[in-house]
Amino acid sequence: MNLANSRAIGFTCAYTPIPLIEAAGFKPYRLLPMVRALQLDIGEMIDLDLGVEGKITLSSMCTVFAESEVVSLIADGVDVREIVHGLNSAIASRTVSLVKRIVPNPEGITVAMSGGVARNSGVVRALEAALGFKIAVPAEPDTIGAYGAALFARQRSQ
Repeated sequence: MNLANSRAIGFTCAYTPIPLIEAAGFKPYRLLPMVRALQLDIGEMIDLDLGVEGKITLSSMCTVFAESEVVSLIADGVDVREIVHGLNSAIASRTVSLVKRIVPNPEGITVAMSGGVARNSGVVRALEAALGFKIAVPAEPDTIGAYGAALFARQRSQ
């Protein structure tokens, strides 16, 4: 959600609801198939990209093809840390395209990131680099949607 004078001016969701986002032409990566292909635990990805050169660019737009691309990179002996960096950068690139649909010039706005993927500091770093500014991430980012829904329900019931 982007705020101007404490009012929402836009909202972008990069991961849910998937059917709605895919209908809009955005097909986000789903991280779990990539994590399985890399034989990692999702928690291991958080800082795995630190200190890498960022030589890998994943070009596949679809999760199935991207997973296949990851498997090929592994078979070619590419460092897993470089692949993770490439995944984080790909997620950031696709998310920025969504953000810019709502706010073509996002300079000077405050952006907050919520949901489980906000716990992945590698994705947050990649997104900050792609946008060119810091992103606010709450302490418990995966509960923010439920909290907002509860506030909305309380407001509607009054």
